[in-house]
Amino acid sequence: MCLLCAALAAAGGCSRQVNGVPSDTRGASELPFDADPNTTRLPATADFHALLVPAGTPLVISLQSPLSSTNARQGDVFQAELDEPIMNSGRVVLPRGSMVNGRVLAAKSGDAKESGYLRLGLASIVVNHRTVQLHASSFFAKPKSAATQTQHLQSLARLQIVNDAGDTLNPKQPDVEFSTARRLTFRLLKSLSLPQ
Repeated sequence: MCLLCAALAAAGGCSRQVNGVPSDTRGASELPFDADPNTTRLPATADFHALLVPAGTPLVISLQSPLSSTNARQGDVFQAELDEPIMNSGRVVLPRGSMVNGRVLAAKSGDAKESGYLRLGLASIVVNHRTVQLHASSFFAKPKSAATQTQHLQSLARLQIVNDAGDTLNPKQPDVEFSTARRLTFRLLKSLSLPQ
């Protein structure tokens, strides 16, 4: 009888162990899944978002050199500066004076029958000494044709008393002429992610 009790006691003690390790203790290699999270450090998956300038934001630039449909060619590059700062949550994220690089998308010189035109686009902007690509609307400019301008001026002249018979009507130049510091407005088509 004593041998039977001893055998049962030994078997009961073994049921609480696995390979000689008690079931209520953790090995050094086990992970503490039931431990409280450590809130003193940021999680490894913390996401540090770059500043975003949303699509639709206007970009007002100031040309750094003149542009004309007379001598501009598709593919020509031009430089400009941001003429108005861009704000985000009350802080300036793109200051006035930021360098902007642009490109002539299309150009045609005008003549007596048809006016010239220019289509300009923005390629990139320099942020914290880094060049960031821009996806913005293009800017298209085309004056009225010389013939149309002449007809308009003649119709105005008929409404006035002309004292000097030697006066002549000079239609405006049929080309697009942008001088240095000319302000042009573009609009972001895609959100702009800015490096911090």
